[in-house]
Amino acid sequence: MNDGIFNRGVEMVVLRDYQEDFVQSIRGEFKKGESAVIAVSPTGSGKTLVAARISEMAIGKGKRVMFIAPRRDLIIQTSRVFFQNNIHNTVLMAGYPYRHGMACIIASMYTLHSRVVRRKVMGLPDVDLVMVDECHLSISNESMQIIQMYKDKGANIIGFTATPARADGIGLGSLYDTMVTGPTVESLVMGGWLCESRYFAPTSIDTSSLRTSKSGDYVLSDSEEVMAKDGITGDILDNWKRIANGKSTVIFCVSRKHARHVANEFINDGINTVYVDGDTPAHERANSIKMMTDGSATVLVNVFVATYGLDIPRLEVAVLARPTKSISMYLQSVGRVLRVHPSKPDGAIIIDHVGCVSKHGFATDHIPWSLHSDGDVSSRSSQIKIDNQEDKEIICSSCGYCFKGTRICPLCSHGEILQSEEIPVLEHDLKEIFSGTQHVKKSPVDFMSWLKNNMVTSLTER
Repeated sequence: MNDGIFNRGVEMVVLRDYQEDFVQSIRGEFKKGESAVIAVSPTGSGKTLVAARISEMAIGKGKRVMFIAPRRDLIIQTSRVFFQNNIHNTVLMAGYPYRHGMACIIASMYTLHSRVVRRKVMGLPDVDLVMVDECHLSISNESMQIIQMYKDKGANIIGFTATPARADGIGLGSLYDTMVTGPTVESLVMGGWLCESRYFAPTSIDTSSLRTSKSGDYVLSDSEEVMAKDGITGDILDNWKRIANGKSTVIFCVSRKHARHVANEFINDGINTVYVDGDTPAHERANSIKMMTDGSATVLVNVFVATYGLDIPRLEVAVLARPTKSISMYLQSVGRVLRVHPSKPDGAIIIDHVGCVSKHGFATDHIPWSLHSDGDVSSRSSQIKIDNQEDKEIICSSCGYCFKGTRICPLCSHGEILQSEEIPVLEHDLKEIFSGTQHVKKSPVDFMSWLKNNMVTSLTER
């Protein structure tokens, strides 16, 4: 991309300072001569607005742009945001009239591939800049084919994502030339742009029986079988009522069978619960999202629908009930509840029934993303924790509190063992994990007072 494809002009899209810095960092890579850039920024940081600003700048220079998204609701949502910022666009998706000649196209990757490649009923739209939303999903054959076609035509590519890695943790260097990282989750939390979060997790979970699929994650049938067994995790409903009763919640399940079972447990307990999966009709899914958005429903149980792209700021609790080896899957799920909203002054809550926090760490942890590497990102993250023991999650063997960043328990001052060593195991009940990056604005005295008043469960209460 030459420097002139998106320059400063009349600015209608108003960005936060960190978003404007992000735009200029992306622009800087194209000035260096790169043609395909991954733009990495956390869930909830406003990547759609960044894309709108870049589109505005490019269109102001007489260029044509396309924003490609992987799912219907994301396409509609993006088109709406662009219109709200005075960027007129046409939608290229089944069921919508496509207007030729528009400077901005919001396209479905599936529809684009179907019409251009599979059915050959239209030519590849002529654009100068292609932006790919959730680009960690762009390793499918259809996506790779479309992106390569545009690269061959000389178009420039920006891939937006919070997690620039495939499901198996390998980077995206086969499609992109370079990577720009925006703000971190930690910096956005400290700046008040994302929520602080508290973590509750089992002391242990056995995933040794789970096989690994070709995609690099656990075999779904194995995960479903494990989650159906008693004694592996605390009861999802009981722990939710104890830790987060009445709070707006999204639950991530293994399969339709598993999700329906969980949903029925909540419904039978009188909790207003909605259920969605990939086969849920569009109007039912839209109604469920609306009910969660306006607060008329409390719990959203889902299978592979809410993992990415779900934008409901009032969501306060994420219940992880699907084991995953993918740090991308984990961070995308947790990111659903990190947006700031007046209804959650105490921040977000993560209830982890499947050992994700122990395996992948906290959302505020540094993640060593890379375009090219010999190992996956989870392995590199694990190695960092091995090299720096104080960054490992620790469970206090005296009082049961969980924390990181120190070898001394912040609650009872007991000297601690590392989680990789032998730890007493409690059945079912979840305990709180404390991230050392949280509550940085509190004084030490205030913090200890908060800690003792807010810890939900400890061994001393037993």
